[in-house]
Amino acid sequence: MKPLLLLSILVTCLSVSASEVKWNFVEARLYPSGEVALQETLKSGDSSWVGFSLFFTATASGENITLSNFNCNLATAITWVSMVVDDIVCSDAFGDGISSLFSTEYPISTGEFSAKANQPFYLAFQVFELVEGLEGVSRGGAYYGWVEFLASDVAEVELLSSAVDLVGSAMVVGGGSVAIPEPSAGFLLILGLAWLVLRRPPCARWRLH
Repeated sequence: MKPLLLLSILVTCLSVSASEVKWNFVEARLYPSGEVALQETLKSGDSSWVGFSLFFTATASGENITLSNFNCNLATAITWVSMVVDDIVCSDAFGDGISSLFSTEYPISTGEFSAKANQPFYLAFQVFELVEGLEGVSRGGAYYGWVEFLASDVAEVELLSSAVDLVGSAMVVGGGSVAIPEPSAGFLLILGLAWLVLRRPPCARWRLH
């Protein structure tokens, strides 16, 4: 096999990331009190499940919309952050130093977020699989996604779109999944490049042009 062809195959294999994006996976229930509720089971098995849950109320003040009283039910482990289009939704976005809208494990947690009326805004999330074992419920792998909202100047909230990757790949806000090479993949790529260089004849490696 020609070296260039082998290299192109190697790069292609390392850059392809498995993904299973589910679009518009959840519907919003709106209540006269101003509360917005979103709940959906993303994945479930015999002893594990991934649940999506978000509740909040919206109030209007001029052109500003305040979203508050955020919480999620006790059967989800989910964290939310405010993001904009083309931001990358991955584990780094939910670490220390990032302004989280709210973060909750099993206890219910509250927070607040402001948006402009009649302008779309995005909330990104990281949700963990919950696995039931002999010693109780533990946390499994993480899944990433985003939700797009629009709030009117009278605080009527509309859910415009949403997406989640059910394999655990990172995502682009407003788009689908994105490949972020793992360290092991980068190491394999370096090995492949080194092998291609070393297998060339010495005269070809060191010939001056």
